[in-house]
Amino acid sequence: MVGMVRGLQQLLDDAAGRRSHSIGLVDGPVDTTHPGLSRSRIRGSERAEMACTSPSSPACHHGTFVAGQLSGLSPMSELVAHPLFCEASDLGRCPVVRPSHLADAINGLMDRGVRIINMSVGLQGGPAGSLSTLHRAYRRAEKEGVLLVAAAGNDGHNDANPLFRDPWVIPVAAHDPAGRVLPSSNRGGMVARYGLSAPGEDIVGLAPGGGKTRMSGTSVAAPMVASAAALLWSLFPQATAAEIHHALRRPEFGRSGDLPPSLDLVDSHQWLSRRFPRSTANPKRSTMMQHLPIPATPPTAGHPPSSASSVVPQGYLVPQGIAPQACGCDPGPAAGFVYSTGTLDPRFPDEGDKKEFTSRAREQGVAPDNFYAVLSQRDNRFLARRICWALVVNERPAGILVPRSELELNDLIEALNPDLQPDPELAVTGTLGSTAPAEKCDGLEVPMVAIADLSYFTKDQLIKQLHDQVHLPAGATSSDLDTAIQRIWTLLGIWREPGFNDEQRAKNYVALRTTNIYETTVQLSLPSSGAFWLQSATASSDQTEAGRSIVNVDFAYQNASGQTQTWRAEIDVTNLFAFQSKALFAV
Repeated sequence: MVGMVRGLQQLLDDAAGRRSHSIGLVDGPVDTTHPGLSRSRIRGSERAEMACTSPSSPACHHGTFVAGQLSGLSPMSELVAHPLFCEASDLGRCPVVRPSHLADAINGLMDRGVRIINMSVGLQGGPAGSLSTLHRAYRRAEKEGVLLVAAAGNDGHNDANPLFRDPWVIPVAAHDPAGRVLPSSNRGGMVARYGLSAPGEDIVGLAPGGGKTRMSGTSVAAPMVASAAALLWSLFPQATAAEIHHALRRPEFGRSGDLPPSLDLVDSHQWLSRRFPRSTANPKRSTMMQHLPIPATPPTAGHPPSSASSVVPQGYLVPQGIAPQACGCDPGPAAGFVYSTGTLDPRFPDEGDKKEFTSRAREQGVAPDNFYAVLSQRDNRFLARRICWALVVNERPAGILVPRSELELNDLIEALNPDLQPDPELAVTGTLGSTAPAEKCDGLEVPMVAIADLSYFTKDQLIKQLHDQVHLPAGATSSDLDTAIQRIWTLLGIWREPGFNDEQRAKNYVALRTTNIYETTVQLSLPSSGAFWLQSATASSDQTEAGRSIVNVDFAYQNASGQTQTWRAEIDVTNLFAFQSKALFAV
């Protein structure tokens, strides 16, 4: 986990032995007898009992895990716990915890002198109640210099959960070890504008009773940011809460699109070092840049630190209750995987973006439809992050591609390069998300697809590649292979159907990632093999005894004499990346 955040290990080393501000924990109760917490300083808020009475309860599991993260990442900080949740085996049997209770917890922790508060909680129930007391607590925290860090939520929504839509709160999304925001994590809206992302997939932590467990989601990402704030404050004790808030969020790098930047403590430390050049930080701190890579891309023009508005955001439902924001979510088969082919159609989310793009194109002296010329410019990268990247299949928008890092964004921009020939085909591996709201992309309501891998090519390039890779049997010609290619593509429907289900994913895999079906089809078409013609290609789902999901793609052949043959490709579609589980064989 430490290695997944740039600069964290060096920050831990440099802050070793330095006392930091206390951290408030709004969560479940904590198993304070756990050996992993034996050296931690943990006390309770005067308004709530902090220790677990039922170690097997979900609330105790959640509170102990988060307490272990905060204590491990900021060992010199005292933890002040304010549990909100009862210890029933089923949280649904607990009394409803309302926003006013969260406000009371924040106020109680501030009364105890806490300077950083971690809130790994989420919503429970439908709309009801009021957020007014909660936002008053936020205003008090801002005024008194108390940092607020919260889990953005695990609903896959395009905003933070309503509890935390406030400019002073830092909502934290969860990302995987490669830095890609988890499909289950909330993003967009206040998360993208004011938040960060941090490691939150399959994190190892403390379990009640003395053991360890794993957890995923925004609950385990938020403590990374809260601990980082404590470490930075220990090195720059003269900094104000607003300055630590700014250093973490790094608004000078500019923000747009749906994805928040990842926690980056090299950048945060650089900003504070420029502001406090004579910091009382450990002198060893000055060597940090010798140990860590410097960003290759300089910051874009950004915005000055914003003073948080006291206006409560409008247009969202007020929650009925609050629940621990744990997520055992795994972006596995239930989330839906994608292996799709299509073309790219960049669209503007609204008229304002279109006007800004047109203005930039005019300044460059290029046509207003030359997306590549404009978006490939570094100064226009903010527009690239705002573009809706529509995937078009069979001349219809099938999905909106969501880049999970700058790498995927670069690939999308490069796919618009006219040197690749007009409208190259894309092959996209990713995770199927929810349908985009109408306001996201100027009324386009299609599923969102989080990109895991993307490549681009033309059909001519693909045909050439097949000619280079397919081993033609004796007596076969290039023309025979061309015929087989077109027949297979037509029957598999790779340019006609979005690969948003397992059967079509498997068909696309056979067409784009294997060569044996082309070789077999050519071989069977020869007179010496009986002159068989490919009649159909069908797919059916199956499951192995080990629980693996298999799609059988069957190719049926017939010749003029009425003889038939069927050949099968078994494609394992259990995980994000499909693969052929055994060689093509006759059924």
